[in-house]
Amino acid sequence: MVRDSSGNWQGFGEATQATWYQAFNLLGSSLLNGSDDSNVSKTAEAFQFVASGTGTASNARVFVRPGNSATKMIVGIYSDSSNSPNTLLASGSITSPTSNSWNSVDLGSSISIVSGTKYWIAILGTGGTLTFYSGLNGGGSPSCMSLSTNLTSLPSTWSSDSCQSDSMASMFAF
Repeated sequence: MVRDSSGNWQGFGEATQATWYQAFNLLGSSLLNGSDDSNVSKTAEAFQFVASGTGTASNARVFVRPGNSATKMIVGIYSDSSNSPNTLLASGSITSPTSNSWNSVDLGSSISIVSGTKYWIAILGTGGTLTFYSGLNGGGSPSCMSLSTNLTSLPSTWSSDSCQSDSMASMFAF
């Protein structure tokens, strides 16, 4: 197995790739969960996950569904405070996210993840609507929209507009 220029693993089938993602992700879901979801440009959304392992995360993957028009995607990991996103721990971005594909994002630094601890993975698209999968597919963890609707980066401290229980988005950190 080798990584291509986008950081995607090459040399094995989709089923093996899904198994690999499940085995190595510390936080999030490597399954294509829920239904079509999207956020307008410059509006972020954070999804709560409970860490499934302990280790160091330095990358994230988000499944961008067909119909995406965002020209940049920013992904970050936040700490949790009373079931709300709190402090940004790490973030990174990619330009031209690929539709109907897992997109890898280097988080810029490594962060310690502790099994059983709640964290939030946040996504922000700019230059167009960011499309992804989320919803109640056996989940029901919270997701929160950003208070600001004119973001060009993820805020260092999260402020929520609204939260709902519909998580289990198709995104993970490893």
